[in-house]
Amino acid sequence: MMKTFDAGRTLQIIGRYRITHAQFVPTMFVRMLKLPGELRAGFKAPRSVQFVNDLSRTETGKLVKADLKKYVSTV
Repeated sequence: MMKTFDAGRTLQIIGRYRITHAQFVPTMFVRMLKLPGELRAGFKAPRSVQFVNDLSRTETGKLVKADLKKYVSTV
């Protein structure tokens, strides 16, 4: 986990560890897209990007892990 978000470093980590699933708020995703083309060119493009608007949450606002796992397993 990174203490602060760095779009370039995030792409490096995704590539190095072959991350298959991640959660980003729109601002983070836009920052990655705004990186210079030559910086992004060294990374593979994802096969798909899915925006999820609504996931089950507890009364305190946290994601329900069982529902999240179920959702991820169907993707």
